[in-house]
Amino acid sequence: MDAGTIIKTFEVKQGSNELNLDGIYPVETLKGVKTKHIRYYVDAIETTKEGKPSYANRILVECREAGSLDVVLGEGYLAFKDEEWTARFRYRDRWCGGDGIYSFNLTNGNDAFDQNNESTQLFVFGDTLVGRVDEEDKHRFEPIAMPNNSFAYLDKGKKDPRFNVNTIDHGTVEAFFSIDDSYNKNGTLASHLITYDASSRLQGWLSGYDRDRPAVMFDLHEKKHVTHLSISNYMYEGQPETAVRGIRKFTCRVSDDKQRWDDLGTFELNKAKTIGDKETFDVNRSFRYLEIRPLSFKNEGNYDETGEGLFGLNKVRFYDQDRQYLDVWAEADSTLLTSSADRWIWLQDGVVTDDSLTFFPFVVEQDLTQPEGLQFKVSGINAITVPIEDGRIFPKQASQKRTPFFFFDDDKEYNFGGAVMANTKQAGAHGPDGFVYVYGYTSEKGFRRMIAGRVKKDDLLSFDDWRFFDGKDWVADPKNAKPLLDHISCEFSVSPIKKGKHKGKYLAVFTYDTDTPYIAYALGESPVGPFEEPNIVYKAPEPAIHGGQCYSYNAKAHPQVSSSDNVLVSYNTNTYSFEQNMANHEIYNPRFIRLRIIGG
Repeated sequence: MDAGTIIKTFEVKQGSNELNLDGIYPVETLKGVKTKHIRYYVDAIETTKEGKPSYANRILVECREAGSLDVVLGEGYLAFKDEEWTARFRYRDRWCGGDGIYSFNLTNGNDAFDQNNESTQLFVFGDTLVGRVDEEDKHRFEPIAMPNNSFAYLDKGKKDPRFNVNTIDHGTVEAFFSIDDSYNKNGTLASHLITYDASSRLQGWLSGYDRDRPAVMFDLHEKKHVTHLSISNYMYEGQPETAVRGIRKFTCRVSDDKQRWDDLGTFELNKAKTIGDKETFDVNRSFRYLEIRPLSFKNEGNYDETGEGLFGLNKVRFYDQDRQYLDVWAEADSTLLTSSADRWIWLQDGVVTDDSLTFFPFVVEQDLTQPEGLQFKVSGINAITVPIEDGRIFPKQASQKRTPFFFFDDDKEYNFGGAVMANTKQAGAHGPDGFVYVYGYTSEKGFRRMIAGRVKKDDLLSFDDWRFFDGKDWVADPKNAKPLLDHISCEFSVSPIKKGKHKGKYLAVFTYDTDTPYIAYALGESPVGPFEEPNIVYKAPEPAIHGGQCYSYNAKAHPQVSSSDNVLVSYNTNTYSFEQNMANHEIYNPRFIRLRIIGG
């Protein structure tokens, strides 16, 4: 169909009319009888736009007279099912369903539109169902394994992906990527000292019993200039009596290599009156490592006169003037309580740089207070880097690092990693600036808005080198990231367009408001916009087809296997009911559509 084509002709009456279309179209205008008060909708969502086509499957119009009215197609994208791509991901041998579905070019890292198929693609999945299905009545056979991630290779020149499920000794099924032990602990941990703005208050660090002069070591990951520390002494929330565990007098020393140390002296910290109490200590030194070690009990190392035998702190912050360093890790040589947290990984987007692939996955843990299908909570974001060789990744050689990019400011959640765009020469960018753009969202009362950070590709894991767009400039504090686009989903994509009518613009593809059936896009003038208002271009039929608690979510584009004028988009379908998933294996599988350009 071309712009100007008549989508449908309606016979209308004088007065109010409702025009229902057989799909969602960009409507340029209505031609025929004289009209007034035209409003465009996708179902109940008003989509009227002034001066440009409005996407709609439903139009409300006031007609001045009875007669005929033509609905005229405008320029934009039309969405079509891609049954061939959907069929490729309906696999029935062990791997039999997954969500997530990000993709990466393992041959050369070029993730731009308009390539040939001479590259090997990697598709990664989140929660994966592994088992056997009945093709006749569609049910899944018990038992079903569910590793938290899997992947598939689409080798160059091939049509069908090769699915990979991780089976370890004796054939046991496990995820390829799991949380490192360092980040999979609960207790009175030193890492709580440098975990800021978490969703729930972490109760600081406590030493083990009767450990005289325990040490806490802080690692800034590289040599940095620190003007001062801000320290909050120990107190357990709601129990002010526990403030006597707080450190009173301590020594402090710094090092670049943990071999040669420079003593900064002995300091005294006041007993906490509230959990939020902070004290500032001048440092004005450059270093990588800093050690805090309380004096002995008998030399006023803490405020306790009962002989309980514990030392504690609540928070330690590092500053260079008014800038707070966020890329810090802490460990102690004595800890009162430690246990496994049973956390897992949900892969988010990533980027190929040189000969490695780096993801920014969610760190997730169980939350039984939530309803069925949602009994989890996100507690952080890590970076996982895995080597690439000959079109293959090697998860056993992956390295992992905690990031500071999941946090709360009052009741507003911030996180990064839902979409990544490399504006680099390797990625095939049309105007490479050498930065990797990492997108995320703020979430407040369930409403998500896109935000962006960026960093030079060689500094990808140096998190204090990241900068965040505040609407005008790139700044160091991620809390100042300004929303760029409303109604975003948790997973999405932002891709540069290299050819055609929208050459030089940036295409964001997402599910409108997270888990609705609506897929939307928006065009931006730069990697950080300004972006137009979302255009709802497609309604996923699966929730209506399967009924029950079925839903769709997390649409995104796959540019490296698309052309600029025919964009491959995936989305996920699932159900909140485990029984419904077991009864019909067709629900939990990726779906694909195409966004085809209208009007050149």
